[in-house]
Amino acid sequence: MLSPTYIKSLPQKDGWSRDYDFATSGDGQVYGIRSAGKDGVLTDVVPGPTTLFDCDIVYSNGSFIQYPEGIQAQ
Repeated sequence: MLSPTYIKSLPQKDGWSRDYDFATSGDGQVYGIRSAGKDGVLTDVVPGPTTLFDCDIVYSNGSFIQYPEGIQAQ
């Protein structure tokens, strides 16, 4: 449902070589793409920036919901 409307070719692995988590609403109008971060564990989403590699990265409907910012703490 995402290709080719939103992205030409959707990558299957994140920067840590783990599968992305994908979700769409039943009507296809809302979508989400999630990386589980360095630790590979999906956690509760806290909207806004994070400086921890283990935090998930979440992108939905053209905007990042949870995202890395600044110097990352390992």
